[in-house]
Amino acid sequence: MKKIITTIAIIATLSACAGRVANPVSAVQLGDENKSCKAISYEISSNQDEINRLLPKTNKTGKNVVLGITGWFVLVPWFFMDFSDAEQQEINALRTRNTNLTSISISKKCGI
Repeated sequence: MKKIITTIAIIATLSACAGRVANPVSAVQLGDENKSCKAISYEISSNQDEINRLLPKTNKTGKNVVLGITGWFVLVPWFFMDFSDAEQQEINALRTRNTNLTSISISKKCGI
């Protein structure tokens, strides 16, 4: 019984570390003011594509529930549960970046 409780405690501790670290972009970057209208438009479009790629990954509930239930029978799935909100942090940073770029494009009268 002690071994089971110890094993569960270790797994619970390790699973708390599950997920990846967010890597958000900076809202303001060096050289933003010097970008051409075309470069601003391209970056906004690229950021939106990245947001669209990350959005489906923000809902992890279903995957974590399945892995959690499976983990009661085979311990390995617990190591793959993801409790981080890295994708949501990155999406928020990209949206803030796009807001900044849009503001620059308005001041340059780019028509974006």
